[in-house]
Amino acid sequence: MRQRAEISAAEQQIEAEKQEITALERELALWDDEDYVEQQARQRLRFVREGETAFTVVDDTGTDYTEALPGMAPVSDEVLADSPWYGQVWASVRIANEGLPETKEP
Repeated sequence: MRQRAEISAAEQQIEAEKQEITALERELALWDDEDYVEQQARQRLRFVREGETAFTVVDDTGTDYTEALPGMAPVSDEVLADSPWYGQVWASVRIANEGLPETKEP
């Protein structure tokens, strides 16, 4: 009985993995389509074609949704307004320690 249960569990796992493989193959096939690749570049990386103008809508109040934590240096408005998401991430990494006092560990 135990072996039958193990065989059944193994068969279910194999079926689940086959379904996952099928889904991944479908996704891989999408990347052969140039229109899909362009769509992903536009959405994920904010790429635009030459001559196009990119716009970023923040919100209707002009303020950030997030606030700096106490003791942390906020990201400047210039960074938020003029850079794509990956530029904002990099800028936040660069200024993460700005304004914080240096600590001396014994």
